[in-house]
Amino acid sequence: MRFATVLSCLFAIVLCTAATRAANILLVTNNDGTSQSLNDFLVAEGHTVTRDARNDGPGDVSGFDLVLVARETNSGSYDDGTEPQDWNGLAIPIISNAIHIMRSSRWGWIDGTSLPGLGSATDYDAYPDAGHPFLDGVGSTTFLSPGFATTGAASPLPAGSIEVATLNGGASHGIFVIPEGTTMFNGRGTAGGLRIGYIRGNEGSWDNITADGEQILRNMITVATIPEPSTLVLAALGLLGLLGFTRRRRK
Repeated sequence: MRFATVLSCLFAIVLCTAATRAANILLVTNNDGTSQSLNDFLVAEGHTVTRDARNDGPGDVSGFDLVLVARETNSGSYDDGTEPQDWNGLAIPIISNAIHIMRSSRWGWIDGTSLPGLGSATDYDAYPDAGHPFLDGVGSTTFLSPGFATTGAASPLPAGSIEVATLNGGASHGIFVIPEGTTMFNGRGTAGGLRIGYIRGNEGSWDNITADGEQILRNMITVATIPEPSTLVLAALGLLGLLGFTRRRRK
């Protein structure tokens, strides 16, 4: 427990001391209309945003600091040929709101294809580590106003991943982190950078996201795009994942 607490404090220190900077973000979306509110939020945060479907693969991502995959992507448009391996192999962070694209039949971030409906989920479960840097400045578990259906997944994550939040009493992942260098499921390649799953309501509901939901994404972007010492952050992520794996083995 003390080791985890120390690492959480390390995260907080790095997050607080990292200079806030504008990121150049590739927003991957098949629907400019429903992603407009997300686009506007990112621009208001000072980021430069390029919206593009990129259905034929990631292409040239030089100059981008981060890829953000919006909820309304058509996952079947991103698994042709070597597209899964090409996306996973990018040497920049990826944050995905699109749970369908995380399946083992697409990009292999989870080991399964079942995506049960969770109804109008509005809250994450109690956070297993309230000191995680994604939760800095977050005052509650509520992320969404009622009325928007949420799809979940309880399939296993790759070894070494960190579960930051769950939904419906642990019936689904909510927020998770896959470290750089992780082998994805179903032969979908290796993570060339940090991979973050951020599961909530449908993307068209970003207008209804709470201040805490916004803060979580703000923290994700900050952590994912921290310049050096980013290796310190990634090392801590890996150690936290190893700690969690060790604790599970002991049970």
